[in-house]
Amino acid sequence: EYDARKEVNGWDAPGFDDSSWKPATLFAAPPVNVEIQGYVGSPIQNNVTLTAQSMVEPIPGVYVYDMGQNMVGVPRLTFKGKAGQEITIRFGEMNYPETIPTEPVAPYTIAMYKEKKGQVYTDNYRSALSTDRYILRGDAAGETYEPRFTFHGFRYVEIHGLERPLPLEAVKGIVLESIGVRTSGYETSDERVNRLFSNIIWGQRGNFLSVPTDCPQRDERMGWTGDAQVFARTATYNMNVDPFYTRWLYSVRDNQGDDGSYANYIPVVGFPPHGAEDGGGAMGCTVANVSTIRRRAYSGATLRFHGRLYGLFGASCRTLCTALRWFRRLAGYRADEFHVDEHRLLRLRRFDYGAGSETFREGCGPKAFPYFLREREEVF
Repeated sequence: EYDARKEVNGWDAPGFDDSSWKPATLFAAPPVNVEIQGYVGSPIQNNVTLTAQSMVEPIPGVYVYDMGQNMVGVPRLTFKGKAGQEITIRFGEMNYPETIPTEPVAPYTIAMYKEKKGQVYTDNYRSALSTDRYILRGDAAGETYEPRFTFHGFRYVEIHGLERPLPLEAVKGIVLESIGVRTSGYETSDERVNRLFSNIIWGQRGNFLSVPTDCPQRDERMGWTGDAQVFARTATYNMNVDPFYTRWLYSVRDNQGDDGSYANYIPVVGFPPHGAEDGGGAMGCTVANVSTIRRRAYSGATLRFHGRLYGLFGASCRTLCTALRWFRRLAGYRADEFHVDEHRLLRLRRFDYGAGSETFREGCGPKAFPYFLREREEVF
């Protein structure tokens, strides 16, 4: 909620009279060995701005604007109204259909579809409210609302509290991302293929905001390690993501377990069963895959910086070997049937570093590296 009546003009400019403000609280200086470090990676930025393409009024006084594209960011809305007038803004990736289903799937009913017809659909957001409230200050020249401390994933903007609908040009979508300028493009004579490639680009924009998410709109927006590595090679073709992944790999290093393992999402918040768990299978191999892809795409820069990541990962490969044994038993494969895929998987994990293989060996140390080799032989 943002109450524009409480705005203090000029508070962030030189010469402002802050004599009525409370003094800042002083804290003891940090230890001398604390190094102040600037932000690593690409800052959140706006490179694309959308304008609403159409508007409908599904029920009186409720206006739903279509941005024409699923996006991640914030709205920029320009109003005129009375001081204290409250505007409620809801966001959705789709609307309830105009055509009422004849046999809806429970818990939905025909009556529910009729009631919500044309309004934004938010069930896929789960517990995320995805709602902004703006209270006008009553500026006769108009005022603009663009939230700065949140973001939403949406295509549709539903606005309540207006006396009349806003013109389309007064409804903007400020796309936010942490990657920047595209480095490649793809176009064919088939518009369906072009649309597919456009969807890939927009999916990357939406999920590369500070951390590599898999869903930037719902009630959790975590940096899932599985999704991050699966898409990493494509990401390097589309845009310069080296600063983005460099930033995220700092968090990977900071959140690595003492045994070398990685959680299923990073940064880690909470504890099981209500927080991150050790990433199994591919999720646990994120540092090997993402770091290798970065080295290949960006000439091996900063590879040795992540030597500890490689080393502890190698020391933790017993978990991977155990997982392979478990999978083989669960699937009912004989050893000779599963041997090729298993060998290929571990070969990728261990040897696919190229120039980084020595870093991997050094990081493991003289005890852990031979141990990993023995574990590998046991699996085979």
